[in-house]
Amino acid sequence: MPTVIGHRQLDLPETQLVSDLYGVIKDLASVSEFCQRLVDAFDVDSPDLHLLDALATACVVRYCRCFEGGVRTKLDPDSVRAVDPRFAEFHDYLFALRQKHLSHSVNEFEANCVAVSVAEPPSPPEIRGITVVGGRVAGLDRRTALNLQELAGKLREAASARYEAEEKELRALVDKMSIDKVYQLPEPRPFEPDWKRAGRKRRRK
Repeated sequence: MPTVIGHRQLDLPETQLVSDLYGVIKDLASVSEFCQRLVDAFDVDSPDLHLLDALATACVVRYCRCFEGGVRTKLDPDSVRAVDPRFAEFHDYLFALRQKHLSHSVNEFEANCVAVSVAEPPSPPEIRGITVVGGRVAGLDRRTALNLQELAGKLREAASARYEAEEKELRALVDKMSIDKVYQLPEPRPFEPDWKRAGRKRRRK
């Protein structure tokens, strides 16, 4: 007869790092998946420019959230140099891309110039109208997506190793508890986020 598995919520100071690392690992896995889908989207005969833009933005935003902002434990930027020094400058580029282009229109990756459309020779001189010329960089090209996928994979391996070590220490603490005490712990609350509370910061454990 198969064992029925239940869960009891462990509320110790040590659990915060384990849960935070789990979230970081999931984010880095998403970065790798988004990068692969971006590469695949580049390789079709007629690439969907809107899909390329969306995937590139998702890749960069999901990567950067592992290092900055939020309430969970973040990766140290020095961890990039630790896993592969070649990516240190690339990491800074990704943050500049997010802050100065994808999240906010700051740098020259977007330019809109109002112009007068005119008829050029040999056509007779004529004002045809007002238009806007310029352009916008989608975010990542194919090679950059592959580089980000490689970096995310290396960081995920390092974070997973740290997660396993922390989980092992946490298991040692649990093994010291009586079985009765473990069963008396509360069951985890269902994951039921309230969309009306989207602007509120969640509480740390």
